[in-house]
Amino acid sequence: MAKLDKRLKYQSDDEKPVTISMRLPKELHTRLEQYATQHRQSVSELVRDGLEWRLGDGDPRGLGDTSTKDDKAYYMSNTANALADMRQALARQEAQIQAIVQALERQTGIPHPSMTHNGQTESVPEPARTTGGPRSETRQTAQVPAPPGEGAPPPRGGMRQPVLDLLGAHPEGLSAEQIRAYLQPARPLGDTLQGMRRQGKVRTSGQGKAMRYFVA
Repeated sequence: MAKLDKRLKYQSDDEKPVTISMRLPKELHTRLEQYATQHRQSVSELVRDGLEWRLGDGDPRGLGDTSTKDDKAYYMSNTANALADMRQALARQEAQIQAIVQALERQTGIPHPSMTHNGQTESVPEPARTTGGPRSETRQTAQVPAPPGEGAPPPRGGMRQPVLDLLGAHPEGLSAEQIRAYLQPARPLGDTLQGMRRQGKVRTSGQGKAMRYFVA
């Protein structure tokens, strides 16, 4: 009994499919067989469906083989449209930033140093530098004359009246150390007290550190 030839017969060589070989990772090959089994397809049918979808509606640029437009021109047109949309978005963001800056200027009353009324940036001029060396900043301090009697110690004879006033308030007498503690003079009082003693303006009692001064 003759065997039946189950191979498909094709009218011409153009209808005859081409056999190709592929290299796939094992994990992808396993997924391919599982998907084909679940959907009751052969691996060849599944691969053909995937290729037809990828070359048609599945093209990421929208340039499937069913398109009647020139691929390059169509792609460039899409790119130009995308760039135009980006420029418009940037222009809107720039307008928003300028509005925020103007609002801050109105609140603080201080204009932004890098913005003009036209919304364009301008550079802030740097301070002029002197030639011949690094820039140095000099600060001049106004010299304010001190009031009379402040900042400078009183003359030697000017302490006599305060000493007399102090001794008048202390009839029990004061030692030289006590007088210095009360008056806190800027200069030593030894010569002043000795001079007042010679002139008879004060009198003393005791000797050494125990010496006390009284109003004469």
